[in-house]
Amino acid sequence: MMVSVAPQATAGWQPLHVDGRHILGESRLSIRGLDYRFVRERVTTPTRWRFNEPHHTFVVHHAGRLRTMRFEYEDGPRGTLTLQPGDVWVIPAGHRCGAVLVGDSIEYVQLTVSERVLGHGQLRPGLGFNDPLVHESVKRLSSLVARDDVTGLLMRESIGEAVRLHLRDQYTLDRPEAAGSPRRLTARSRRLIAEHLKDELASDISLERLAELAKMPVSAFVTAFTATFGDTPYQYVLNRRIDEAQRLLASTEMPIRAVGEGGGFSTPSHFASTFRHRVGVTPSQYRSNARN
Repeated sequence: MMVSVAPQATAGWQPLHVDGRHILGESRLSIRGLDYRFVRERVTTPTRWRFNEPHHTFVVHHAGRLRTMRFEYEDGPRGTLTLQPGDVWVIPAGHRCGAVLVGDSIEYVQLTVSERVLGHGQLRPGLGFNDPLVHESVKRLSSLVARDDVTGLLMRESIGEAVRLHLRDQYTLDRPEAAGSPRRLTARSRRLIAEHLKDELASDISLERLAELAKMPVSAFVTAFTATFGDTPYQYVLNRRIDEAQRLLASTEMPIRAVGEGGGFSTPSHFASTFRHRVGVTPSQYRSNARN
């Protein structure tokens, strides 16, 4: 079994030394039924990993030099590989397998997910699949572990749902059909969502609540929302918040810090950088230009 530690989420790296393995640190995140462990581990001496889990496991190699990895599935494939960033090791629930790693300090992400979350489809076991989408997604999620502002939470939900759907689509042998889910939102759903976002723009907006308003599963809702509005829920909400910030900067004397806080941005610097990226100038420059 792979090394386990305290289950609570952690912000930042937590040094650990467990079962003879040299874990330099880890942080955790749970989104959309997937548990993520972002791990740094030293493997300068041969290091053994073992798996025999009741849930599916994906291990994504993120960074660091891994000279060799000798792996073996019970009654399955075996061999020796040198992993590259973005390579994925897939271990279906109930499969016994292990590996011996030798390298330097490595960074990887371990995802655990129940069979139910992936739709009960049979998982394809294997090692060495290179998956740029999963790699970039988990890299972005690792930067959001400590974020508890509204924008950060919504970003985590959106990226986490994209990862779940991608794993379900690409790694299961029996891909479920999207039965009867509308491809676009109805006029009533659009109105309810628009009203909710207008009223709760500065609050914690969850995908579950938006999907509930549309009376759709979250996965179907994300697809329908994007088809209807031309943006993902995260991008749409962020655009609306920037629009409201522009209005307040141009028409009120509200302090810039308060404008950012009211828009759900975690810090003034986060608000300023996001605003500049979207608008092309800083909030203070925008206010000055709007009054000239």
